[in-house]
Amino acid sequence: MQLGDLVRIDAEQDRVFHGAKGIIVNIVESNTYKQGFHYEVQTLDGHTIVALAYEVEPLENEVKIPN
Repeated sequence: MQLGDLVRIDAEQDRVFHGAKGIIVNIVESNTYKQGFHYEVQTLDGHTIVALAYEVEPLENEVKIPN
């Protein structure tokens, strides 16, 4: 995934943000987490949260745009 991608948070242990939609606003490379990076996601209601790769799933347009 890359900056600007629309994602859904899939973190069942997080009762507040599970299922929230948002946009990836930053990809932070560090050794804080074992995978070596994490995402900063701004939810559509204005919160900015930290999410690991397994906690975000990409969203596609759910509407077909006619040619």
